[in-house]
Amino acid sequence: MKRSMALAAALIAFCPVIASAAGFPIAFSAKGGFGVGYYSMGELNDHLTQMKQDLGTTLSELDNGVNIYLEGRVWLLNRVAGIIGYERYWVETSLNVEPTNITYKAPADVYILGGAVRILTLPEVVDINAGVRGSFAHAIYGTNQDAGSVLREYKKNDYGWDIFAEANTNFLRPVEVGFMLGYRSLSIEGFEDKFKHVVNFSTTGKPVTVDYSGAFFYLTAGVRLW
Repeated sequence: MKRSMALAAALIAFCPVIASAAGFPIAFSAKGGFGVGYYSMGELNDHLTQMKQDLGTTLSELDNGVNIYLEGRVWLLNRVAGIIGYERYWVETSLNVEPTNITYKAPADVYILGGAVRILTLPEVVDINAGVRGSFAHAIYGTNQDAGSVLREYKKNDYGWDIFAEANTNFLRPVEVGFMLGYRSLSIEGFEDKFKHVVNFSTTGKPVTVDYSGAFFYLTAGVRLW
């Protein structure tokens, strides 16, 4: 017993030396961001273009929208991180038609799991990371095209992925300010109403597809604890 107690005391005394030499291997960070997504929206924009021609009106294509981003990370050995996060996409356009404009909306809530790795550190300047993320998206397609002023909504869930690179300051710790640039692959098809009926484009008869694929960027800010 005395030998065990002595060994435990020795280990406890030695732990600060180990921690000082190697550093604690786990760190945590959290941040938020505001940015823009540049979306493909191919089939939906084809539909809107045809609607514009049929109605003889003006149109702003659905090719970009405002995004917000929240995430938390667990860092291992100050180099590899697991990511859990949330994104919100706002996407909307209108056709200028009297007496009621025709509106199209395609917002989405996106839940993220992924990983990142630190690829370069410039001490007291910036950390550069790269990563890949998988995503689960809950999207809504809304339009009043056939309902006057009433906006009808259709919903669909699907999966996607993205890759990204980012730069974060490391001279303001624990505060980090950064910039994220990436590419997303996320196309959602077969939007349904509450009765599980699939909605089709009126111009082609094909199921509505909303394609969020494309480049995106965020300006970010957060904290890192280690």
